Amino acid sequence: MAKFGKKDNEKIIISQIVYNGLPYIDLRQFFLGGSGEWLPTKKGLTLSPSKVKNLIDILQKI
Repeated sequence: MAKFGKKDNEKIIISQIVYNGLPYIDLRQFFLGGSGEWLPTKKGLTLSPSKVKNLIDILQKI
């Protein structure tokens, strides 16, 4: 898992998840909830490992 901050109360977390028995990479915005825990938002993207490779290739061309 990797994290980086946007603001004091927001950050992006990159994690590996399993859904329906298949691995995925999830890039998701989280916010700091009232109880001090980080909660996920709907803002994010979930990619299969092959799509992550495609994304990396595209980003390297920019």
